[in-house]
Amino acid sequence: MPPDRVGVFQEGRDAINAAMERLLAGTPLRSSGNLDIISLAEEAGLKRNKLTHKHTDLKDRFFAERRCPFTG
Repeated sequence: MPPDRVGVFQEGRDAINAAMERLLAGTPLRSSGNLDIISLAEEAGLKRNKLTHKHTDLKDRFFAERRCPFTG
């Protein structure tokens, strides 16, 4: 990945992580607060396909934490 794209990639990951924290805590800022992929994308300010194609590890982590909210 070119160096100029690494920062954009990391910014997306940071936005997704922050969105996950808000949704799982029940404090959404930009979405309905539903614990689904659409709300996660809205909350992160990204298009849904970024989660389903580029950041699949974070999508999988979100679904795992959604099923087991008391593990953190």
